Amino acid sequence: MYFRTCQSQKIGWKHCIEFHGDISGIPSEKIEKLFEQALHLKDEKQLLKLW
Repeated sequence: MYFRTCQSQKIGWKHCIEFHGDISGIPSEKIEKLFEQALHLKDEKQLLKLW
């Protein structure tokens, strides 16, 4: 899996996080839930904690 999320600000990025990893051992329902939760986060620390 490859994941990237960026939040813009007036000049440049507030944060831009990307990572990749093997998710073959994680149930698809859990992965879907993680993505849905990530959509609503505004803070970089919360996002990193979630994933």
